[in-house]
Amino acid sequence: MYIRSAWLMAWAVSTASATPVELTHQGRLLDAAGMPVNGDDTPLTFDVHETGPSAIEYWTETQNVSVTDGFYSVVLGADSGNPLQAEWFSDNPQLRVSSASGAVFANQVIRPVPTALSSYSVSGGPVDASELRVDGSAVWVSPTTACAADSRGAIRFVAGSTGVADALQWCADDGSGALEWRPIGGLDDSNPPGEDVNPPGTTLISSSAFVDPNPPSGWTQCAGFKNTSGNDVTADVLDGCLPVNRMRVRMWNAQGTLVDDQFSESGTGNATSSWPSWDYVTSSRTVVARTYWVSTSGFFATTDGRDACGQSTGGSAPHLGTGNGNCAAIFPGHSNHSHELGQNCSGSPYVDFTIAVYR
Repeated sequence: MYIRSAWLMAWAVSTASATPVELTHQGRLLDAAGMPVNGDDTPLTFDVHETGPSAIEYWTETQNVSVTDGFYSVVLGADSGNPLQAEWFSDNPQLRVSSASGAVFANQVIRPVPTALSSYSVSGGPVDASELRVDGSAVWVSPTTACAADSRGAIRFVAGSTGVADALQWCADDGSGALEWRPIGGLDDSNPPGEDVNPPGTTLISSSAFVDPNPPSGWTQCAGFKNTSGNDVTADVLDGCLPVNRMRVRMWNAQGTLVDDQFSESGTGNATSSWPSWDYVTSSRTVVARTYWVSTSGFFATTDGRDACGQSTGGSAPHLGTGNGNCAAIFPGHSNHSHELGQNCSGSPYVDFTIAVYR
């Protein structure tokens, strides 16, 4: 009985001295006539020894091996009382396989497998890099800057600060040359489906949450919902849009047609980190599409229970519209639930219309 040259050898060896390792070895046994051997308890002796004239023996073990059609597989070094040591593998030792009678079937050099030159996964510990890219886009640049919480508790890019990135967010260009943290999947100009951009806990009817699948380039959606007859959102759904130094509003009718798209650019108007009781929050707007947001003034916010006309907003929640009457406005948390999106100055609600606000 002898071993034919049908070998598959694999092992994992630590570079640390005196570290126990395991070696997986497979081979095929054929008898003198070249026929495969079969047996449940075939005794084989395995020993690891130095390569060269001295052939110092490092380790030996005998196992009763199950052989099927000549093939067998063993794990060497699994016995904690007779471990293999990593230091023995530094000079490519040999593995010898022999029968119980001492007949040597094989004597083969053990060579290490290559180590990985790159990895697609990093887990735990620090990463030392001046720049991190995902699909070619920089998601982290400059060790002197970091992303930190702004006044609304969101994670945004803040120059000259220190901080640690949230594991569920990336640092991405906000479209104006600055960087901000965005959820994974929001690195491009499309929002991932099924997400809710409203602040946590502010969407009361999950099916009413709206994420623009094709948001305007350079803008980040901070709120969105479909106005139904139910209580779709809470009064503070717009707080994710603070601080205000630029703003964009888009609205779709019940048929899904974009009917309004207007914005005030960065650096204009009365930049604020909280909603005023009754005041403009931006200056004049640029109009892309206009049907219901008919005025030309800036965006106007109130928290005193009245709209720009002095009419009731159905509560003291932030109301966002314009300084002109008879145009569209957002009334989150309105006591008349169907009026969470509707016309200023006690006008009609826009049921089944959809609104999205961007910063």
